[in-house]
Amino acid sequence: MRYHYSQTLLDDVTASVTEAFQRLGIVNVPVVAEQVRRRHPSENIALEDIEEIVLDTAQMFHIPMEFDGASAIFAAHEAETRLDDLRLPSTTNHRVFWRASF
Repeated sequence: MRYHYSQTLLDDVTASVTEAFQRLGIVNVPVVAEQVRRRHPSENIALEDIEEIVLDTAQMFHIPMEFDGASAIFAAHEAETRLDDLRLPSTTNHRVFWRASF
């Protein structure tokens, strides 16, 4: 385990943990860690190390946690196959998004 992480990564973990808690009332540690890892590929940090940071952050704020690793796999797959950025041409100012569901 590394002990010196960038402040950007630590701030992102804190923001992600608090956002997950506000939205869901609980933090799924593997899912949040995978999301953070994907946003910081240049940091080259192991998923397990990010999970530990997420765990420590959630404990610091007394936030309930779950450890559903299967959700992390599905979240990663959904992020790779997401079609939200494909927009249909439109004559109006409304944006139309396609969303894949499986």
